[in-house]
Amino acid sequence: VAILAATILTASCGKNQTMPTSTNSESQMSTTVATTSTQVTSLVTPTVEATTQAPTPIPTTVATTAAPTPAPVGLEPERTNLRGELAAEGQTLARPVAVMIDNHPDARPQAGLRDADIVFEIPVEGGLTRYMAIFQSSTPTVVGPVRSARDAYLDRILEFDSVYVHIGGSPTADERLATDKYEDINGSGRVIWRKNDTGKVAPHNAYTNISLVRKYMANIGWHEEPVYEKYTFYQEGHQPGGAPANQVEIEATSETRTAYKYLADKGVYTRSKDGKEDLDENDSKPLEVTNILVQKTDITAGYGGYPTLRQIPMIGKGDGYYISMGEIIPITWMKDRLEGLTRYYKVDGSELILNPGQTWIQVIDLAMAVSATD
Repeated sequence: VAILAATILTASCGKNQTMPTSTNSESQMSTTVATTSTQVTSLVTPTVEATTQAPTPIPTTVATTAAPTPAPVGLEPERTNLRGELAAEGQTLARPVAVMIDNHPDARPQAGLRDADIVFEIPVEGGLTRYMAIFQSSTPTVVGPVRSARDAYLDRILEFDSVYVHIGGSPTADERLATDKYEDINGSGRVIWRKNDTGKVAPHNAYTNISLVRKYMANIGWHEEPVYEKYTFYQEGHQPGGAPANQVEIEATSETRTAYKYLADKGVYTRSKDGKEDLDENDSKPLEVTNILVQKTDITAGYGGYPTLRQIPMIGKGDGYYISMGEIIPITWMKDRLEGLTRYYKVDGSELILNPGQTWIQVIDLAMAVSATD
């Protein structure tokens, strides 16, 4: 048993013609979204009570072992999608679409997460987290619930040249989205609608369709081929050469936890949130995660003059962990500019090579705990 410590619309031009929206803090601000008819519904997030569960006490080091040699050959970054699948010769890879996903308890289970290539989990207000799912290799027709933008996610979408789908945002995020740097679809009734057969109520029932998003992109005239740096992937599953990590718990905030359970026969992790297994709303099957990147940064309350907003540094460097194939190793991360890809490195200084499959990137505060056991 090894246990370790943690240290984690319209578009960019400000032309949100369909549904101009703005929000304040998650507990105070509201946004709007068009239904499939002409009805407009207010989106407000309820208050969530804090849990009293204490973080798992763990040591401060991770034992690692040498990686097997020779290592499998990595795939060419220029010919792999974000899931690490080799593109056919001459195949054009689709431009990624990033969707803000609600992670309030009343929004679960979410739809379409299984089909995402990369999913971010990052803290927001009220002790909650929010997801941003990036789609390139698939085009699910039901994705959501869709929620509002935050600055930390805007620090990541340009890494993948993503079109950004959301409903409103914090004042600071709205201000950034009004610049020419981003191409976003904000609460457009053409691609976002209320799905009233889920048993969920507003603001937790707004959904989108990736195929419709791509058609909307084409109609607007946005470029459709991706222009960005990519990660390198192994051709097949490859243990990173670290401590056992068949059971993993990540303290996402002081009030919410994410857990992973390794399925050795499939080489993937299933995922739980606050003690309940994560299922995809579209098929009621468990999510299957191949790569887990824990990225630690110094998260503080208060940003842009709004006390409830979180300041979450994404440009710079820090520590973290890589978890895959039943093992965990310490890593470092580095991002030198807004548009630059966040790079991850092993303790020997070599750049991390990922296993083919879905990747979750968990950004947590330095004080949050991570545990891994056999």
